[in-house]
Amino acid sequence: MKKLFSILLTAVTLISFSQQKEINWKLYKNIKGIEIYYKYQECHDVHNGIHQELVLFKFANKTDNDVKIEFDFALVYTNLKSSSSRNLEQHRQILLKKKSIYESSCYKNREYTIFSKFLNYSDKSELQWFELKNMKITTTKL
Repeated sequence: MKKLFSILLTAVTLISFSQQKEINWKLYKNIKGIEIYYKYQECHDVHNGIHQELVLFKFANKTDNDVKIEFDFALVYTNLKSSSSRNLEQHRQILLKKKSIYESSCYKNREYTIFSKFLNYSDKSELQWFELKNMKITTTKL
């Protein structure tokens, strides 16, 4: 009986945690029926000793058309030691089928993530802000 209760308690906890993760998505922009969400997520690769925070993105195509989304990541990082800023711009393109969702995570679709900071170092550069610039959405055939 204790085993069954323990299993049920673990399952309920895991379900609650996974639902709570979905709440963390924040709407970044809604343009031409394309919703773009983001969230900050801790990502741990214990085997390699990498502990970092990433900005993840979710692209939801609410339209009845396949689309191509193009944009530039505009990023500003600040080094805490020298208080200097570093600007970076990176071009991205994504093809999205009608009524579909494309989501990045700690381990998949990493080209649509932004490095925010290391969690196990306090003297490294950190993301100060980001922006998706030069956004272009065009209807296409996939």
